[in-house]
Amino acid sequence: MRVLALLLLAGCATVEPPKLLTEIQIQRIEVPVPVPCVVNIPPRPATALPLPDADIARKAAGASADVRALNQHADQLEAALRACAQGGATP
Repeated sequence: MRVLALLLLAGCATVEPPKLLTEIQIQRIEVPVPVPCVVNIPPRPATALPLPDADIARKAAGASADVRALNQHADQLEAALRACAQGGATP
């Protein structure tokens, strides 16, 4: 029994004491931080469709104007999205 106790104590004697820090080192670590993108969202364009009782030529002209206005609106929205994706913002 004494031999076992001596072996255990001998094992404890060979452990190195932990090294204490003697100086503080400051490290700068850059971490990307998500920032909300603030852009002006263009308002949805008003429809140009005429009343339901209008003739087919007026309905076609109104639909064509709507398509052009919605395409322009989509281009503005895509530009705003692209600005946010690249990290910038549009006024």
